[in-house]
Amino acid sequence: MYVEQLPLHERISALDLPTGSYALAGDAALAAYGLLEAGRIDLIVSPAVFRGLPERGWTALPGTDGNVLTCGDVTARTRLHNLSHLSAIDFISDVDQVAGLPVLKVHWLRQSVAASGSSDAVLWRLGLIDQTLGAAASQPGFARPVAQPTRPRSRTTWAYLRGVLTEPGQTFYADRGVGMWGAAYGLTWVTCFISMLFDLGNGWTNPVQLIFGPPIAAGFILLVRRGITGVARRVCGGDPGISSSTASQAAIVATLTAAPVAAIDLLPVPLIWISVLTLVAAAFALFIGFWLIGLLYSAAFDCSLARGVLGEIAGGVVVTLVFLAIGLGLGGLVA
Repeated sequence: MYVEQLPLHERISALDLPTGSYALAGDAALAAYGLLEAGRIDLIVSPAVFRGLPERGWTALPGTDGNVLTCGDVTARTRLHNLSHLSAIDFISDVDQVAGLPVLKVHWLRQSVAASGSSDAVLWRLGLIDQTLGAAASQPGFARPVAQPTRPRSRTTWAYLRGVLTEPGQTFYADRGVGMWGAAYGLTWVTCFISMLFDLGNGWTNPVQLIFGPPIAAGFILLVRRGITGVARRVCGGDPGISSSTASQAAIVATLTAAPVAAIDLLPVPLIWISVLTLVAAAFALFIGFWLIGLLYSAAFDCSLARGVLGEIAGGVVVTLVFLAIGLGLGGLVA
């Protein structure tokens, strides 16, 4: 049974979704543009709407791990699997209004279809879309979109680190929900070891502390990171099920930006220069660290970059206040 334009409008209206929280995708979007008839209605919805759909009778589509919900001939998701580096916000915030319906931009549709393979059906759809783009290109002020390549998930820690340094946005989207606690612990341990090695050279610590200090310090740092990201997730919203995995990636990003600061301690220069260089590097690392982690939260929790940075700041403040309260409590007991 095909979904024609008028019944399409009626079906969407019957769903009673909040305005500005969804966009038509797939063949339904092409149908709204008048390019073809669709056999089902695919929607991109905001994370908040998606979380509330099961309460309204929507069920998980088999084989999608709960990432796609269905209700009759309608499906809803927060991402397109072949444009996973983009979030619902990217799609919903910039739509075309077609017959009173919010529809994915044609260039997003083309990228999504093109990433689906090279079958006759795909090539046919690409031909239809190109006709629309060709017509739009003749309009004043039209800028043909540049395709943004998708990125596969990182298979190794090195691939993830390289991605963070070269294309952080797409890396965070591609690796959304991937836990990396082992790599996070290893990198944090190395950073702590380098810092304590400097202390040993200056006589501020001893070999025993160098052996036992880094693993303990690394574990404590990761525990703190888990708490910070937990608070950030509440500020940003998003799926609580990936809070832990996001915390592991945030730990890697934080360690990656802090490592140069620790390495400065090993430079063969006077202590005063080490202090100056450390101060400058720390300020730069703080700025880059907040930006990268804000970008990570934006990808993981489907929020804006600013909200991601705010979540990181809020998490740091809350965890600091918790430790201050614990310290004051213990001080009161000792006194």
